[in-house]
Amino acid sequence: KLQFLYLIAASPAILHQRMNSATALLLSAAAAASSPDCSGNGFYYADVGECSCFSCFEGPACDSFNATCAVDALGGNPLLFEEFWRAHRYPVQESLAYRVSYDFDVTAVHGRELRGGQASLMPALNRTISKLHRAVGNVADLEKKNLVIGAGCTQLIDAAIYACKKQRGLDRPMYVYAQAPYYSGYPSSSVLGMDGMRPNGLSFTQRTDLPPEDVIEFVTYPNNPTNTAREPVYGGRAACTVYDSVYLWPSLWPAFTLPKTKPTVQLFSLSKMSGHAGTRFGWGLTEDAEFAGMMAESIERQTIGLSVDAQLKAYSVFEYLNRDGAQEFNGWIQRHLVKRWGVIDSIFDAASQTRFTQLADRHGFYAWVRCERPEDAMDCSAVFKRAGVAVEAGTKFGSTPAEVRLEMVQSDVVFDIIAQRVRSLVGA
Repeated sequence: KLQFLYLIAASPAILHQRMNSATALLLSAAAAASSPDCSGNGFYYADVGECSCFSCFEGPACDSFNATCAVDALGGNPLLFEEFWRAHRYPVQESLAYRVSYDFDVTAVHGRELRGGQASLMPALNRTISKLHRAVGNVADLEKKNLVIGAGCTQLIDAAIYACKKQRGLDRPMYVYAQAPYYSGYPSSSVLGMDGMRPNGLSFTQRTDLPPEDVIEFVTYPNNPTNTAREPVYGGRAACTVYDSVYLWPSLWPAFTLPKTKPTVQLFSLSKMSGHAGTRFGWGLTEDAEFAGMMAESIERQTIGLSVDAQLKAYSVFEYLNRDGAQEFNGWIQRHLVKRWGVIDSIFDAASQTRFTQLADRHGFYAWVRCERPEDAMDCSAVFKRAGVAVEAGTKFGSTPAEVRLEMVQSDVVFDIIAQRVRSLVGA
């Protein structure tokens, strides 16, 4: 049998001599608290027998730090979550004989009726996903929903666009709208299309005066990158209102509220819920069975459904959380993020600094920072890059170059380096 177990060990680091003293102190403290492999600066993967080093660390044992490297605060890669799972072993065992055949037409559950083979994992996934949502309370009218699964929220975004277009005619001109600052994947999803199934007459827009029946509106709730609760600009009158709810979990937003507008479909992903980004598992919930079927059609035509291995891994995560693990997991993530937001607030809210303003709500994956000086506002991301921190430029989210997004969910070692470098930048 193959066993999906991830092991971690670390030892005191031999740090690069060129690194500045503040960074060296942070890294030495982290390494001293760790065990023999990867020097506390990476994760060891037993399946390949190698360390995967954190940003800017190098070498077979991750014991060399590249002091000239800009530490990665770009994407939402949730390495913080991996630290929880390494401390809470939940083995997933899979035989090499596990479900070797194709599993056609089983990426959607219509109410209680399963499309396709009854031997698929979908009924069990439907039950365990519903159980978690019921316990958390982040989906309204759950009993009316139809489940669709795909390769992360990215594939489901394309599938939702396809389903909305197909319901109204694939040749009908339509627009994808999202209020800025928005998740950067929406424009590329609508413009690049769906791998050979691109509907004609589809474009991304920032116009708010279009006929609502020609608009597919995406609402990230809470928003990426600002963590705020937003309602649709078209007021739910759009042809389709797609709620991207990947961050709507108590671990990321302890005092969350439900959307006021009824969604056409609500999207979630394992990457933001539990941190299992590499599993590529996402799901959508919609009351419209026809819409669910059209989303499934898009997914099945792209990838012949979703990997059974991803389904099994996802099922195991849901089962762990449903078996009294959710409270511990949510509390662990909340405590770490509260601590990190305290650090970020202490940096940007300092009374002596007026160079930067942190604009995001104080929870979740990202800080959203504006450069206030005119010379910095021309390219705020370059200001951070020169300070040794790589961030996402505001223009990627439909905003201005005066703003940047700063990731909050790196490993502890990397977050400490980011905080130290940003503190030096703000105090300069």
